[in-house]
Amino acid sequence: MAALLAALLILSACGSGTASHPAPPPQHPVPTSPLACASAQSPSPAVGLSSTLPLLTLASGLAGPDDLFQDGSLLLVGEYNSGRILELGAKGGPQLLAGTVPEVEGITRLGSVLYVADQLHDRVVKLSPDGTVTPVVQLQPVPGVEGVDQIASNGTQLLVPDSPRGRLLLLSPQGVIQRSVGGFERPTGAWPMPDGSVLVADENAGRVYSLSPSGTDTILGSGIGLVDDVASGYGHTYAIGISAGVLVELTGNGVHDIVNGLDEPQGLVLDPAGNPVVTEEQRGSVVVAVTSFRLLPAGPTPQLQANQPLCVRLVRNPAFTGVVTIQPGSGYWVISNPGAGVQGQVLPTACTGSCWIQIRARSGGLESAVWLSFTKPPPRMPLASAMGRNRR
Repeated sequence: MAALLAALLILSACGSGTASHPAPPPQHPVPTSPLACASAQSPSPAVGLSSTLPLLTLASGLAGPDDLFQDGSLLLVGEYNSGRILELGAKGGPQLLAGTVPEVEGITRLGSVLYVADQLHDRVVKLSPDGTVTPVVQLQPVPGVEGVDQIASNGTQLLVPDSPRGRLLLLSPQGVIQRSVGGFERPTGAWPMPDGSVLVADENAGRVYSLSPSGTDTILGSGIGLVDDVASGYGHTYAIGISAGVLVELTGNGVHDIVNGLDEPQGLVLDPAGNPVVTEEQRGSVVVAVTSFRLLPAGPTPQLQANQPLCVRLVRNPAFTGVVTIQPGSGYWVISNPGAGVQGQVLPTACTGSCWIQIRARSGGLESAVWLSFTKPPPRMPLASAMGRNRR
C-alpha cells in the first residue's frame, strides 16, 4: 500500500502545471578556434585629402567617375568619359553593367527600372539589364550649355533638374511632366526628403535650397562654389563644391568643410551606414568619409587552414560609439563581434576550394556589407579510409 501511494504522488507531481512546460531548446555553442584569424580586407586609405574623418578609397583608376547611386548594398558609378556604369560592392569585385550612355550623369531607380541621365543628348533614358537604352524624356538642349545632370526618385516620380533652363521637373515613370518649378540658375542635383520636400543643388548660384511641396523654397546653405550635388539622411545634410574641392555639411550654424582637397567632386550619395561617398572626376576615384563605421573593402585572398577564422575589420569614426554586430549569414558562423571595437571574427563553413561569403555588420539602423574571398583545402581523409579506398 505504501509503495502504491508513493507511485500516485509521483504521477500527481508529473501532471502538475510546473512540470508541463517544455524544456528550452538547446543553445548552439559559440564556435572557437585556436588559430589566429586571417585577413581578407585592405585598409585602402585615401590620399591627397584633408579631413578629421577617416577616409577610404573604394575605387581608383576610373574614367571620369561622375554621379553615384546607392542600389541596396551596391554602389553604381557612372563613368562620364566612357559612358559605362560600374557596380561596386559586388561579389568578385567591380562589375560593368551592360550598355553605355554617352556622358552618363545621374542614376536612379523607380520601382525596378533603372533611369540614367544622358547629358550629351540632354535626355533621360531607361537602361535594361541587357543593355538596351530606351529614351524616356527628351529635354530642350541649350546650345553651348551642358544638359541634364543628377536625377533622383521620390518613389513615385522622377526628379529631373532641367539644368540649362533653370528648373526642376517632376515626371511620371513614363516621362510626363507633372510639375515644374523654375527660378534656379543651374540646378544640378535633387534629393527627396521624407516630408515630400526636395533639396536642390543650384550650381551656378552656389546654394542648396529646400523646396517644399507647396513650392516655397528655403536656402539651407550658400557660398558653396559650383555646388553640384546634395544628399541628406541619418540626421545630416551634405553637399559638394567643385571649385573649392570640398565636401561640406549643412547645419543650422552654417556650412562646414569636412573634406578638403577633392579633385573635381562630381557625385555624392550616402551609404547604408550614413557615410557620404564622393567621386573625384580628375583623380578617377571614389572616396567614402566615415562618419559612423564602414567595413574595410575586400583585399587579398588568404588561404585558410582547417578551422581557421576570417578577421572582419572595420573603420570607425572616433566620435561614433555604437555597438557593431556581425549578422548571421550563409557560409559562416560568427565567433566574435566588433562591439565597440574595430574587429570581429567569423568561421567559414562547408565551402572548400575558392570561396566567397558576404558579411553584413549593423549598429542600430546603420549597415555595412562586403564580399570576402578565401581558399580552403578539403578536409583530409583519415589514413585508414584512404588505404581502404585504394584496395582493389
